[in-house]
Amino acid sequence: MSAFQLPETHLGAIAKWVIRQNRGAAINVYWDGSTRRYDFEEVCAVLAYECHRSVRSRYPSGPLPGPLSASDGPVVCALPQSCYATLQPVDVLKALASYTYQSCETNDWEASQAFAIVQVIERAAIRALPDYDASPCWEIDYTASEQAARAAEARSEYHRAQQSHADFINSQH
Repeated sequence: MSAFQLPETHLGAIAKWVIRQNRGAAINVYWDGSTRRYDFEEVCAVLAYECHRSVRSRYPSGPLPGPLSASDGPVVCALPQSCYATLQPVDVLKALASYTYQSCETNDWEASQAFAIVQVIERAAIRALPDYDASPCWEIDYTASEQAARAAEARSEYHRAQQSHADFINSQH
């Protein structure tokens, strides 16, 4: 597996999103036995440090892959560098997947402060997905007949969509 340091814009975009999602306030993260508040700069610093530590673990000597501005240390984030990022929840989830991939090279990744922050951001992004609140699936308890009815309705919707598509194609000729 290869890894590289992510640029400050990547980390800053993630941090900007979660702080904005929290109405501009610092986020609360439970880690190492206590809850701590993290503002934009602290989220960026922790994420940058852990990414650097991971990549250095993967490549113990020589220059690290990633932004040249990082030289041989973590990248430094600044809010102005992140001001252009306007991420949707699915974008945040993808950015976190990339971050996790780059930052999981150490043996203690899942016990790290960064991992705890990523979990908080990931949960916030999932809750922010369109239709998340409208989903009835907090508790799934269908009877066999209810499940069969739902499956039949889904098949009917699929066939209606297929027919609509076919009708559109035929109307073009």
